Amino acid sequence: MGKFKRNQTKKVEVQNAYGLDAGAYSPNRSFNTFPTVNRRDITAAKRNKIISRARSLYYNSPEVRSAVKTLGMLVGNLKPLPRTKDEEWNKLAQEAFSRRVNNPSAFELTGTLNFNQLQSYIEECANVDGDVLIVLTTGKDGGGVAVYPADMIGSDKEDYVDGVELDNYGRPAYYYIRSKNKETRIAAKNCILYRHNPDPTDPRGLTDLIAAITTAQDIYEINGYNKQSVKLGASFGIVETVENNVKRTDISDLKMLRNGGGNACVCGDTQQPVYNPLTINGVNAVTLSPGHDLKTLQDNRPSNEVRAFAKDLVDSIAYSIGLDPEILYRVKEMGSASVRFSIAKTKDWARPRIFDKELVCNRIWQHIISCEIAAGRLRTCNDINSMYDVQWIGTGNWSIDRGRDASSAIALIREGLMSRDQYCLENYGMTFDEITKENIAGMQQMLANAENSNVPVMLLIPGQAGSIPYQQDINTNEEEQ
Repeated sequence: MGKFKRNQTKKVEVQNAYGLDAGAYSPNRSFNTFPTVNRRDITAAKRNKIISRARSLYYNSPEVRSAVKTLGMLVGNLKPLPRTKDEEWNKLAQEAFSRRVNNPSAFELTGTLNFNQLQSYIEECANVDGDVLIVLTTGKDGGGVAVYPADMIGSDKEDYVDGVELDNYGRPAYYYIRSKNKETRIAAKNCILYRHNPDPTDPRGLTDLIAAITTAQDIYEINGYNKQSVKLGASFGIVETVENNVKRTDISDLKMLRNGGGNACVCGDTQQPVYNPLTINGVNAVTLSPGHDLKTLQDNRPSNEVRAFAKDLVDSIAYSIGLDPEILYRVKEMGSASVRFSIAKTKDWARPRIFDKELVCNRIWQHIISCEIAAGRLRTCNDINSMYDVQWIGTGNWSIDRGRDASSAIALIREGLMSRDQYCLENYGMTFDEITKENIAGMQQMLANAENSNVPVMLLIPGQAGSIPYQQDINTNEEEQ
């Protein structure tokens, strides 16, 4: 880019008579965030400007902040479930992983985030900034991660694309981190760049708010104007009017009253008496001279049309992200049929984002498990070829009628169209075998407690224990017959 010269600037004169012209030259919106279709044309300066605008809206616009929080909630956090044939090792690996990642001081470089908090943080960064860099770290006591937001990824060297050094095939080879006035070079093999909607021609990510930045800025401006209008509407002004046939119209009763001028006003050259003020409930009512009158001026903005327009702008933020506005802002206003349809659409929208997060979680799982094995805290898996096979379980299946969905799932399982593990994992994050073992352990503990306390077990679990003697009675009656 060439140097900016002051003599090349041209002052823009805004015509007050044309509201559209005034709006086009708004000082808060005099930028073009995405000038071209080709993302490769976005320079580092433009990307930093986009990140700055997106963050400003996230911290200052309630609509944008609500949308970002809802996006993170829809994707949710993931929980690992090892899937090797060595069942004992699966349990040991899950326990070793949990011990490490649930302790922020042992997991994240600054000791701030645990695994669940990291997932929420990187999701928010990907939505607002466009991407976030996760670096796999090692130390004497094991492995962990370091996290760098998008504004810390960069380099002053012109040969690199926004802080990314590419090899001859266009693949990231090194990332550059700006910290404490210095650049740190990190090999890409130790890094994970988390982003959505990846583009193979662009090594960096782009904020989900890119299509909504200008619109959200419009909302921010309109809300500011509306606040000013409401404050003006809460106040009023007074105008004194005088009829044309009144002599000496330049003499004002308001001026005389403001100056504390007695009980008389001047009309012509003669002082005309004014009636003494009447006192009504402690308020003085002053009589004006003949021909004089008072009128109030009051602002009545914003109009209903402006409110409707602002609602359309808010809805456009959801459309730019790819979701229905009702899901982000007005889910309580939807009927059951609309909710089911929107949930189905939202599942399809969230699925690729969950896949993006699974890639990150897989890398972190492999890193932590390998470090735990190297430290001697975890033995090697007997199923060595599948040691890193892991399934990631979401926060739960979305539903507005869990009982109805459960009945449908039971029918599908009975007919062999759905596996028990599939239903249990989607809804409870556990396999059918794990749930069965937990139930058996709970029943055994309940029977032992009932026996030790001399309490009939039927009083503790009447629904389950009561069915046993009933079935025994049926069998006895059949044998007698």
